[in-house]
Amino acid sequence: ADTMELKGTLKGHTGSVASIAWNHDGSLIASGSYDNTVMLWDPKTMQEKGTLSGHNGYVLSVAWSQNGSLLASGSSDCTVRLWTPDGQERGTLTGHTGYVLSIAWSPDGALLASAGVDETVRLWTPHGSKKGTLTNHSDIVRSVAWNHDGSLLASGSDDKTVRLWTREGEEVGILSKTTLFVASWWKLDAETKKLAAKVDEKCATVEGSRGLYTVTSRADMVVVLMFNKDGRKWRVVACFRAPSRVRSVSCTETKHISVVVRCEDGQVSACVSWVCP
Repeated sequence: ADTMELKGTLKGHTGSVASIAWNHDGSLIASGSYDNTVMLWDPKTMQEKGTLSGHNGYVLSVAWSQNGSLLASGSSDCTVRLWTPDGQERGTLTGHTGYVLSIAWSPDGALLASAGVDETVRLWTPHGSKKGTLTNHSDIVRSVAWNHDGSLLASGSDDKTVRLWTREGEEVGILSKTTLFVASWWKLDAETKKLAAKVDEKCATVEGSRGLYTVTSRADMVVVLMFNKDGRKWRVVACFRAPSRVRSVSCTETKHISVVVRCEDGQVSACVSWVCP
């Protein structure tokens, strides 16, 4: 079996190190610290390449853009700062009213997301322009992360939810422990190719097990998940907001799998469908 070997220790900070990040080609490491600084390091020589001073509080998060042209740092001084690889400050992003706990660049480097104690997620351009403030969380937002193609942003909060957002800042999904499992199946009925399930006050499942597909609902938000065969990994197939609280779901399988959600006020939501694997 492979073993890990200590290659070196980077010393220079005078406070706890809160965050570290490699750049795109592995030529630089950035570290953020409770000493209010960001330090840049050469992992080959183990030498410091620069100390970035400017924050007036703990540096709690650092993140490189995809091509390594910009480094972002989030701080307890309620700001996000942008830096070049040679340590020049490019700008200060202001708007948060509490500690900035997490930052993340979209894969294309066109958007930077930041989150913090003020219960918001904020979107910025690389030039420092504000693109939006996402306010649906009801407690501290501790983490943000983009999906592989940058079409969705996830945010995690002390309100016990993970929320999904588009690049435009629209909320399209919410995942929480209290989510209702509306329907779950491996294969729909062999003869009718259909499935139907109702939602009671607590939850409703089909045969009480999580199958390949699961439709979940919390109030009026609906998320369709597809799991791998061992049920450990999943991805969002579709997510949308229904006209009102979800009461039942019906599914049909032909060449496509279609899901229709019915609401407690009698309305029928838009049908979502996808090709069977």
